[in-house]
Parts: sequence; C-alpha cells; structure tokens
Amino acid sequence: MSIISNMIGKALRDRRRKEQIRQELEKTTARFPALAALHESSLASWELLAEPYEEYCSTVSSPVWAVSPQTAAVMHALCRLLRPRMVLDLGSGFSSFVLRCYCRDENSSCTVHTADDDEQWLERTRGFLAMHGLPTDGTYTWSSFHEQARPPYDLILHDMGRMNTRLDTLPRVLGLANADGLVVLDDMHKPEYAPYAAERCSSAGFEVCPLRTITLDTMGRYAAFAFCPPAR
Repeated sequence: MSIISNMIGKALRDRRRKEQIRQELEKTTARFPALAALHESSLASWELLAEPYEEYCSTVSSPVWAVSPQTAAVMHALCRLLRPRMVLDLGSGFSSFVLRCYCRDENSSCTVHTADDDEQWLERTRGFLAMHGLPTDGTYTWSSFHEQARPPYDLILHDMGRMNTRLDTLPRVLGLANADGLVVLDDMHKPEYAPYAAERCSSAGFEVCPLRTITLDTMGRYAAFAFCPPAR
C-alpha cells in the first residue's frame, strides 16, 4: 500500500473517530457546553501527564491497577474546561496526583479531597504526592470521610475499591454531587458493575453517558459520565 493510501486511510479513521466522540459526547455537551473541546484538551493534558504516569506505574503501582492514561487525561481536561471549585477523588492513586497537579499548575482555587477504603494504599498515594511536592492534606480513609458532613462537589471520580464496594457506596457518592455536578464512573466495561451502576444512577435522577471512544484503553477499560439533566 502506498504512503498516500496510508495517509488517506489514517485521515478517514481519524475523522470517523472524531465523529464517534462527537456523538458520544452529544448529551453531555448539551449539559456542559465547554466539553465540546474535551477530546483536544485531553490530548494536551496527556502530554503533561505521560512522564509522571510512567514513573507512577514503575515505582508505585502497575498499569493494571492504576487509572488508565485515557481517563487520567480526561480528568485533567475536565478540570481545565469546567474550572470546578470542589473536586472529589474516590480511590487514591495517580488520579490524586492528576487533580493536585491541575490545582498547582493552573493557580486554581479548587479544593481536592481524596478518599480511599484502603488505608495502606492511601499512604502510598501520600508518599507519591509528597515526592512531587504536592500537598497531602485533604486525604482521608472512606470511613472517616463519609461520616462527616461534606459540601457538594462539582466534579467526582468514583474509582474506589472493588465493584461491590463501588456499588454499595454509589448512592452516597451521587448524593455528594451538586445539582450541576459531573460524576465520572470508571470501569464501566465490567458487566458485573455497569448495568447496576446505571440503575442506581437512574434511581437517583442521574443520566449515564458512556465515554467508550475517548477513554477506551488497551485493556478494554472505559468510563462514563453521570449527571442530572437540567430541570424543565
């Protein structure tokens, strides 16, 4: 196949993927117009995150357990596009680094809280944050976090614990989002989780929109958005 044919084929694939992303984000961008630029912004975010991600996966965790590169980049891009004031990071790890990097690099007044059901893992996260000069305050065990009254959050990542833990805590998590908030549900590729998570979101008045095209990684993982439709 000629070089020109390869170039044409790549251009067609890129155009098809952009259209798939546009269609996938259609309902979300109707609710959050700034997210029309999510794909491009996430690509720019990944350029900032690629090196520390490789470090994290070689010194702290592994790509199997860490949040995917795609979802990490989307979380950073969401912060840059939506400018949230309160962010909740459930399931500590590289996502904790991503969100605090945003606050530092963008001179943001955003507050990030992190909670994890695994205290030992939370301590490893704190170590990675400290090694990079990032604050470790606002990090909690889930047991201590959810017992306290909390302000509503503008952006939430729910990536905490095993699937049964995630389902059990989902109603409480959705209750922590403000009326205009956005919840990112990771691991929506799992059949033992996704349909039940969607049911619980629907019961709480949230709409779920898959982000398969933009967050799909090499292991088949992808995320979804959950948000409350505007009142009519």
